[in-house]
Amino acid sequence: SAEPVTSADLPFLAALWSDERVTRMLGGPRSAGQVERILDEAVRHRQVHGFGRWIIRRAGVPLGTVKLATCQVRGRDEVELGYALMPDAWGQGATEAGGGALSFAGEAAGLTEVVAFALQCNTSSFAVMERLGFMREGQFDLPAGPHWLYRKDLAEERRRDHSSRPPPDRFMCSLCPLSL
Repeated sequence: SAEPVTSADLPFLAALWSDERVTRMLGGPRSAGQVERILDEAVRHRQVHGFGRWIIRRAGVPLGTVKLATCQVRGRDEVELGYALMPDAWGQGATEAGGGALSFAGEAAGLTEVVAFALQCNTSSFAVMERLGFMREGQFDLPAGPHWLYRKDLAEERRRDHSSRPPPDRFMCSLCPLSL
């Protein structure tokens, strides 16, 4: 399942964001104070925008996070798809959780496009992005190093979907439902 983050998730988030195997591609480990700010920002983001960060769980055990978050890339306002999984869950859910978040983005949140980006050496993330239908757009620099920017046109997907069904209030993927 995937549920919006809450203060009860702080211990898991602290473990996730302090694990050097997880954070070596995400700018390095975070301190306890930084993790608290990440959590506070995620809760506030959901309240303001109606979407944000979810905790991915399997059989009640947290595996990682998936997010839709507003950001600035190359001076442009964007919504980013991001994901981070504990090492024991690598290869077991980023694509599925990302797909659920993208369904939510297009159908429930009404977004027309989403970006994703990763360090240029993070080939595992590129594979996930490409499986999700993102197209490489270019490169840009962040403090952690040079990144590849990917973009997914959600409006084009909706145009190709010839059904006229209303957006559901719940999205299912093989790993998790993402609920409004």
